[in-house]
Amino acid sequence: MKHGQERHGEGSAAAALNWARRILAAAILAGFGSMVALLAPVYWNHWRFERELRQEFSHAEALAQSSAVIREHVLERAAAHGIPLRPENVRVWQEPGRTEVEVVYPVRVELGFYTVDLHFRARLQTRATGVP
Repeated sequence: MKHGQERHGEGSAAAALNWARRILAAAILAGFGSMVALLAPVYWNHWRFERELRQEFSHAEALAQSSAVIREHVLERAAAHGIPLRPENVRVWQEPGRTEVEVVYPVRVELGFYTVDLHFRARLQTRATGVP
Protein backbone atom coordinates (compact mmCIF):
# COMPACT_ATOMS: atom_id res chain seq x y z
CA MET A 1 0.00 0.00 0.00
CA LYS A 2 1.37 3.40 -0.93
CA HIS A 3 1.77 6.24 1.52
CA GLY A 4 -1.42 8.33 1.73
CA GLN A 5 -3.70 5.47 0.83
CA GLU A 6 -5.98 4.14 3.51
CA ARG A 7 -7.16 0.64 4.09
CA HIS A 8 -10.76 0.01 3.20
CA GLY A 9 -13.09 1.35 5.92
CA GLU A 10 -10.58 3.48 7.85
CA GLY A 11 -11.61 6.68 6.09
CA SER A 12 -15.31 6.14 6.63
CA ALA A 13 -14.83 5.32 10.32
CA ALA A 14 -12.76 8.47 10.83
CA ALA A 15 -15.34 10.55 8.96
CA ALA A 16 -18.15 9.10 11.09
CA LEU A 17 -16.18 9.88 14.26
CA ASN A 18 -15.62 13.46 13.08
CA TRP A 19 -19.35 13.87 12.40
CA ALA A 20 -20.19 12.44 15.82
CA ARG A 21 -17.81 14.93 17.45
CA ARG A 22 -19.34 17.81 15.51
CA ILE A 23 -22.87 16.78 16.48
CA LEU A 24 -21.85 16.46 20.14
CA ALA A 25 -20.15 19.87 20.05
CA ALA A 26 -23.23 21.44 18.45
CA ALA A 27 -25.49 19.85 21.09
CA ILE A 28 -23.29 21.15 23.91
CA LEU A 29 -23.23 24.65 22.40
CA ALA A 30 -27.01 24.59 21.88
CA GLY A 31 -27.52 23.55 25.51
CA PHE A 32 -25.23 26.28 26.74
CA GLY A 33 -26.92 28.83 24.51
CA SER A 34 -30.39 27.89 25.74
CA MET A 35 -29.25 28.17 29.38
CA VAL A 36 -27.84 31.63 28.69
CA ALA A 37 -31.09 32.60 26.93
CA LEU A 38 -33.10 31.53 29.99
CA LEU A 39 -30.82 33.05 32.65
CA ALA A 40 -29.74 36.31 31.00
CA PRO A 41 -33.13 38.09 31.31
CA VAL A 42 -33.28 37.33 35.05
CA TYR A 43 -29.81 38.79 35.65
CA TRP A 44 -30.57 41.73 33.34
CA ASN A 45 -33.75 42.57 35.29
CA HIS A 46 -31.87 42.48 38.58
CA TRP A 47 -29.10 44.68 37.23
CA ARG A 48 -31.60 47.29 35.93
CA PHE A 49 -33.58 47.16 39.19
CA GLU A 50 -30.48 47.65 41.35
CA ARG A 51 -29.14 50.44 39.11
CA GLU A 52 -32.46 52.29 39.29
CA LEU A 53 -32.60 51.97 43.08
CA ARG A 54 -29.04 53.26 43.41
CA GLN A 55 -29.87 56.29 41.30
CA GLU A 56 -33.05 57.06 43.22
CA PHE A 57 -31.54 56.59 46.67
CA SER A 58 -28.43 58.59 45.93
CA HIS A 59 -30.45 61.77 46.53
CA ALA A 60 -30.81 63.31 49.98
CA GLU A 61 -34.63 63.28 49.70
CA ALA A 62 -34.51 59.53 50.29
CA LEU A 63 -33.41 60.19 53.86
CA ALA A 64 -36.56 62.14 54.67
CA GLN A 65 -38.94 59.32 53.71
CA SER A 66 -40.25 56.86 56.26
CA SER A 67 -39.21 53.22 56.07
CA ALA A 68 -42.75 52.25 55.01
CA VAL A 69 -42.64 54.70 52.08
CA ILE A 70 -39.20 53.46 51.05
CA ARG A 71 -40.34 49.82 51.24
CA GLU A 72 -43.43 50.58 49.15
CA HIS A 73 -41.33 52.40 46.56
CA VAL A 74 -38.91 49.47 46.31
CA LEU A 75 -41.83 47.06 45.87
CA GLU A 76 -43.29 49.24 43.10
CA ARG A 77 -39.95 49.41 41.27
CA ALA A 78 -39.53 45.65 41.56
CA ALA A 79 -42.99 45.05 40.12
CA ALA A 80 -42.17 47.39 37.23
CA HIS A 81 -39.16 45.18 36.43
CA GLY A 82 -41.09 41.93 36.79
CA ILE A 83 -39.26 40.96 39.98
CA PRO A 84 -41.31 38.85 42.41
CA LEU A 85 -40.68 40.81 45.59
CA ARG A 86 -42.62 40.54 48.84
CA PRO A 87 -42.57 43.10 51.69
CA GLU A 88 -40.49 40.77 53.87
CA ASN A 89 -37.77 40.79 51.18
CA VAL A 90 -37.13 44.50 51.82
CA ARG A 91 -35.34 45.62 54.99
CA VAL A 92 -34.94 49.30 55.80
CA TRP A 93 -32.72 50.69 58.59
CA GLN A 94 -32.77 54.37 59.42
CA GLU A 95 -30.61 56.38 61.75
CA PRO A 96 -30.18 60.14 61.89
CA GLY A 97 -28.56 61.10 58.60
CA ARG A 98 -28.38 57.56 57.27
CA THR A 99 -30.68 55.16 55.46
CA GLU A 100 -29.81 51.60 54.49
CA VAL A 101 -31.96 49.38 52.29
CA GLU A 102 -31.36 45.70 51.70
CA VAL A 103 -33.36 43.69 49.18
CA VAL A 104 -32.93 39.91 49.12
CA TYR A 105 -35.09 37.73 46.91
CA PRO A 106 -35.08 34.42 45.04
CA VAL A 107 -36.12 33.90 41.43
CA ARG A 108 -37.06 30.39 40.27
CA VAL A 109 -35.96 29.52 36.74
CA GLU A 110 -37.18 26.41 34.94
CA LEU A 111 -34.46 25.06 32.67
CA GLY A 112 -36.62 22.28 31.29
CA PHE A 113 -34.71 19.42 32.85
CA TYR A 114 -33.74 21.27 36.01
CA THR A 115 -35.16 24.00 38.25
CA VAL A 116 -32.81 26.49 39.85
CA ASP A 117 -33.50 29.15 42.48
CA LEU A 118 -31.28 32.16 41.91
CA HIS A 119 -30.78 34.41 44.93
CA PHE A 120 -30.23 38.13 44.40
CA ARG A 121 -29.22 40.87 46.80
CA ALA A 122 -29.15 44.64 46.47
CA ARG A 123 -27.83 46.76 49.32
CA LEU A 124 -28.03 50.52 49.28
CA GLN A 125 -26.62 53.01 51.75
CA THR A 126 -27.32 56.72 51.76
CA ARG A 127 -25.60 59.12 54.10
CA ALA A 128 -26.51 62.78 54.47
CA THR A 129 -23.68 65.19 53.85
CA GLY A 130 -22.18 66.72 56.97
CA VAL A 131 -23.39 63.91 59.24
CA PRO A 132 -20.66 61.72 60.74
